[in-house]
Amino acid sequence: VYTANNDAGAVSIIDGATNAVIASPATGAGAIGLALNSTNNKVYCANFSGAGVSVISGSTDSVIATVTAGDRPRRMCYNATSNKVYVANYGSDNVTIIDGATNAVITTVAAGDEPHAIAWHQPSNRVYCANGAGNSVTVIDGVTNSVLATVPTGQSPGAFASIPAGN
Repeated sequence: VYTANNDAGAVSIIDGATNAVIASPATGAGAIGLALNSTNNKVYCANFSGAGVSVISGSTDSVIATVTAGDRPRRMCYNATSNKVYVANYGSDNVTIIDGATNAVITTVAAGDEPHAIAWHQPSNRVYCANGAGNSVTVIDGVTNSVLATVPTGQSPGAFASIPAGN
C-alpha cells in the first residue's frame, strides 16, 4: 500500500501483511497524488510543489525516474488500455500524458482552470479532468490524446466515480 506524504515529500510503502512501513522513498516537495501502473508495476507520485512526477518501481520500492510535468501537478490516473498516465496540472491548466512503458512525456493538452481531479473511464477509453475554477470537465480521448469536449458542470467539480459496466 502506497501513501503520499505531502509535507514529507515522500511516499510511505506499507506491507499489506504486516501493516508496517517497509520503505519511504523521497519523491519531491508536496507529494500529493498517486497512480498505479499495474501493467509495468510502477507507482507515479505527483509532486505538487515541485512540478514533477516521481516514478517508483513496485519491485524495488525506489524512485527510478522523475518526469517533468506542468506547474503544480495534483492528481493522476492510469489508462490500462493505452498504458498511459494522465497528470492534472493545477497551476498550468493542462494535462501531461506520460507513456507508461518508457516514462516519457507523450504530449500535454489544454484543460480548464485549475484541474485537480482526473479519472479514466475504461468502457469509453476516455479521461475526464475536473477543472475546479473552470466549473467544467475536460474529456480526453485515450487513443488520440485529443480533447473531445468541455462539459459545463456545477461549481468546483472535484471528484469522480464511474460504473464500469455503464457508459
